[in-house]
Amino acid sequence: MQDKLDFSRFWDAHDDVERPFDGFVMVCACIDCETAIRNEARRSPQRPIFLKTGFDRLAVTLEYFVETIDAGSVEDLLYVEDDWVRDLYFSDDGWLPYRTRWFSTACAEDEKADGRKVRRRQVATRQSKRARARRDAEARAWAKQHPPGPTVVLPTLAEVIGPARHEHHETVVAATEWCLAQGRPADPDLIALICAAIAAGRRDQPDLWTRERVSELLTCELRNWCSMARCLHPDGQREALWMFLGFLAATDRLDPASHPLDRLRDVLRCAGLGDDGLRRPDDAPAFRCECHRPYRGPTHGEVGAALE
Repeated sequence: MQDKLDFSRFWDAHDDVERPFDGFVMVCACIDCETAIRNEARRSPQRPIFLKTGFDRLAVTLEYFVETIDAGSVEDLLYVEDDWVRDLYFSDDGWLPYRTRWFSTACAEDEKADGRKVRRRQVATRQSKRARARRDAEARAWAKQHPPGPTVVLPTLAEVIGPARHEHHETVVAATEWCLAQGRPADPDLIALICAAIAAGRRDQPDLWTRERVSELLTCELRNWCSMARCLHPDGQREALWMFLGFLAATDRLDPASHPLDRLRDVLRCAGLGDDGLRRPDDAPAFRCECHRPYRGPTHGEVGAALE
């Protein structure tokens, strides 16, 4: 009988940036994880890092990975046009052929389909027009043989949020009135969604807020609630959460041990908002992610005491 997976062996790179990587390391997009990757690249420049994307699977040496992000961005490693990175991971038994620094599964498949020998590449390449045309034709042929089923129509948030608005009525009313007083009206349905997602998290310390908690709420719990309710994911969640955090701080609903409001909002800056709580222009500089970086500054209570 196969042994059960020991989840206790998994660890986050941002928790110990000097620790050598093994097959159980997990990396994210934060500054400390980038530092850990650079440290590992100095130790093992030919070790591969694996990229799981929307349409492909890639393996890249750490040496080339660091060169690429220094010169541009990780998207420069992608083979398929308009692809995106879903995950980065390492493996104890992963390897690349000698003198290979970049490998793409989709690229290898295209080369075989064209009758070409799979090359050992030193740098990334882009999918050719011929390969894209062939894949498009294959997709159209598959779609013709597999007609779509009946369209699934999901309800909107407004159609399912009623019970949550009733359950969290006091907080929803107080938050929307506070937002209106700040000149930034908030959708009560979005405030109710935030309250419902927080309640579904079943936290022991509901008033203690950290950057990690805001990140988990934004990236997981809000989405999970909508998925469980089988409703469409509404727009404006980031902006509503920006104002909701301000409401918590202004009305003494934050535990003094919480991270300061401005640090909590860093998670939303990382998600694309500017210092005004609105979406940044597309050409604005990206905010460096620090969502999982250990915070050692003053707490919310200490900041408030210093201002008094």
